[in-house]
Amino acid sequence: MKKRWMQCWVWALCILLMGLCRAQAETGWPGENLLRGSMAEGTADENGRVTLTVGDALAPYVGRTVTVSFDISADREGTVLVYAGPAGGVSIGNSQAQGQAMEVRSGGFSRGSFTTQVRDYWPVGMPADGEIVFSADQSSGMKFSIRRVKIELGDQATAWMPGEDDRILGANLLVDSVRPRHADHGRLQIPLSEEWADYAGLPVTISFDAQGTAGQTVLLDGETGGAFTLLDETPGEITLQGDDYARYTVHAVMGRGQGSMEFRGGEFSVRRIKIELGLRGTAYTLHDEDPMLGEELFVLEDEVASTAYGKAEIPLGEALRGYEGLPVCVRFLIAGEVDGTVQMYASQNGGASIGVHIGGKVAVPVQSDRTGAYFVETDVWDYGQPANAGSIIFQDETANPQPFRVLQMIITLGKAPAELIRSSN
Repeated sequence: MKKRWMQCWVWALCILLMGLCRAQAETGWPGENLLRGSMAEGTADENGRVTLTVGDALAPYVGRTVTVSFDISADREGTVLVYAGPAGGVSIGNSQAQGQAMEVRSGGFSRGSFTTQVRDYWPVGMPADGEIVFSADQSSGMKFSIRRVKIELGDQATAWMPGEDDRILGANLLVDSVRPRHADHGRLQIPLSEEWADYAGLPVTISFDAQGTAGQTVLLDGETGGAFTLLDETPGEITLQGDDYARYTVHAVMGRGQGSMEFRGGEFSVRRIKIELGLRGTAYTLHDEDPMLGEELFVLEDEVASTAYGKAEIPLGEALRGYEGLPVCVRFLIAGEVDGTVQMYASQNGGASIGVHIGGKVAVPVQSDRTGAYFVETDVWDYGQPANAGSIIFQDETANPQPFRVLQMIITLGKAPAELIRSSN
């Protein structure tokens, strides 16, 4: 009987959670920004207006209470009216005749907010994008800018965050983040860009790989220069698991200073650092301008000839270790005595290699009259068995394999368009 009651409770809990998930999918999450691309700064035009298109974002929430918040900066004190665009469509409930008056001060951006309702100004089916207009009296001569707009459900304004599908969510804000860094006399500082002042006051997730002595304590401090402040529920001390790199995550709030974050605590190394907006945390990714993009991770200097069984193996050693999950470009030169095709894939003996495995081989043409230059864009996989080194296999799988040679191979990080195949004699 007790077991049956427990099963009933479990089913009831599952049904409740499913219902909540459906409700959230229909209504949005508390604090979620319903707009996308809302960080961009907009400056008033010659008519003294900044206009945002919001119809598609607000369409599911007609009749709901929402709070609109934004940063505003002006060259003088005055009043800016905020109202629904006159063309119609779905927008906020403030018409042009009843615009929300916002008092603006000069001297930098300040945060303003107001609560309203979502309203559809035209019958369903009428083509109208729905807009919000920020407008200043032209006679005042005021020039103003708007940025970091947020529209969220409810009657409370919370800290600005990008919309759920904005590109910046999940992006790594730290430019130079993948390379290993080693503590010097127990200290390691990571400089942070002054551009991060745009994110002041916003929650961020900081994740990184670290290695050291098992049980060793490392302190992460972000208050150097006001870079960030750790959240109360995030421990400032991290206990390392051992000699192998392991992943650690902390949460913080961005500060206003340029500053730096600092690791302290004996001899240790840190790599693959990611700082991203929000508290969810996603897998490590490179910044679009990381200086290691295009860097050569592996170079084959001496050619490798196929065996009598039609197989040529390129040992990678530890070249790709630490780059698991990241994009790489494999460029190579190959030549044969007769026309044919070989299959390229990662050895399944373990270690770090390319993400092309036996189930997804790449067919590579071999031509007798010239050397073929090819490239394969893939990512790095960890095939386990860390004691083994990774390798790449080229194989002629026909019944009578023909000889071929891999003359050169270069593996670079990312998909940089640099010319990486060197000339061959």
